[in-house]
Amino acid sequence: MELLVISKTQIDHGAFSKAQLSDVAARAPRFPSDAEIIEKARREREWEMYKAKAARDIDKSRWPLASHGLRVEHLPGGKQKLVPVPMAASATAGSVPPGGHTSTAPSLSRGKL
Repeated sequence: MELLVISKTQIDHGAFSKAQLSDVAARAPRFPSDAEIIEKARREREWEMYKAKAARDIDKSRWPLASHGLRVEHLPGGKQKLVPVPMAASATAGSVPPGGHTSTAPSLSRGKL
């Protein structure tokens, strides 16, 4: 497949028939008008606001958060917000217990198999 791109403004309209020119115009890319672009931006902004409101209104108290390092912070009006667990709490939660091992597998670093 070969593709030739020529701007419509560079075509000598006298060298082509009306049918050929209408075919070129039909196959040309269509660029949206300013009004269409503004309307699309307005719809996208409304959609983002709707998604943010829907996410705020979801009851997050039943989510499995500990595995993701998050906790629920309760806000006035019955709302909840997910916030990261403070570093000190998450560091102690994943710390190694006394004795130094969390696994029952043999330690290769001590030369035992």
